[in-house]
Amino acid sequence: KSGVPLQAVEQTARMDGLDPAAVTLALAAAEVEDANPECERSTTTTTLPTTTIDDRDRRFLNKYERMLKSGVPLGAVEQTARLDGLDPSYLLDGATISTRPVIKRLPPSPDRKEALLKKYKKMIKSGVPRKAVESVVKREWGEEADEIIKSHLVFQPEGPTEEELPPKLFWSSEKGMVEFPLSVIGKESHLALLIRKMVLTVKRARVVHGEDKKEGTLKVENRDLYNALGGLRGVQVSRDLYNSTCEPDQKMNGQEVCSKRKPFLELLSGLGIRAPTRRRDVVDIQGLDQLVKHIEATNQKELEAIQECLNEGMYDFDSLAELYKPGTRVLAKSVFASGVDMICEVFWNRYEQGKTLMGVTRKFKVCFQFMVAVGKHFTI
Repeated sequence: KSGVPLQAVEQTARMDGLDPAAVTLALAAAEVEDANPECERSTTTTTLPTTTIDDRDRRFLNKYERMLKSGVPLGAVEQTARLDGLDPSYLLDGATISTRPVIKRLPPSPDRKEALLKKYKKMIKSGVPRKAVESVVKREWGEEADEIIKSHLVFQPEGPTEEELPPKLFWSSEKGMVEFPLSVIGKESHLALLIRKMVLTVKRARVVHGEDKKEGTLKVENRDLYNALGGLRGVQVSRDLYNSTCEPDQKMNGQEVCSKRKPFLELLSGLGIRAPTRRRDVVDIQGLDQLVKHIEATNQKELEAIQECLNEGMYDFDSLAELYKPGTRVLAKSVFASGVDMICEVFWNRYEQGKTLMGVTRKFKVCFQFMVAVGKHFTI
């Protein structure tokens, strides 16, 4: 109808594994029908057997059954089946019902077979899952599909694809640097947001090497991460405190739940991260625990030496971060100059480094949380 020469249509039919004569016959029937739109169609409705047909061929049966019910002559339906590459002998012929159990596909020409095999091998090479390739083969070969899969196709050993592997949240690079991707699976990395804030806080300056927008990474020195280790441990403590309120068997009242959730919610707000809206949803910053372990492993010798000194009852400036580790309870003497002792819990600590006229300075800061009475209530 669009003006393509008949020879070109017949050549396309041959490439598709169809009989060009059948296509010519179908085109002639279509022209006759177009020329006589008011010709009387057969009104006899016929049904197809459905109890012995495989599920993979159900869509073809539904198609032909709709054609028969709408009054399309049986010969036209059979011709459509031939154009689809199927054996039309399973269709009804008047009152005679065929007992053929499945749809039988016409064997493709040798050239067509070679083209199909080449297509399947290309799909396998490009990483298409085995089930998807087998589904295509079964749809195009019918009963012969199992033989084609067994004798012609070689699948690669199954394993996790690149999409199924967990995303890389950080990695070590040259010159004692650690890189963090600014986005993970199309979303902004929460870990990168946290590290940017922590490192800028401890260094009081621009992050060394900063953000590489071309590569989409944030580069940070190992030493800066070590100085921020106490702050990262504090984030772990506040996260665990929040998640303790999400347990189904917890018996906290509303005020206690709010007080335990507040520190982590404030952190999320400061990072621009959306907080969960449902009461039982647990929170986490993906990759935080792995990063803390990485920092501890990188500075293992230094941390072991500090721990040995603390076990002997000695400490210095560099050991304060391990002495006041987040989650540790300490006794504060003479609180508020009233001579009263109070139990406090370390919330976070960090080393801060800056530059002055006298040179590079380094400070240690620690945050404690404690409970005080306010009227008839207590607050943290």
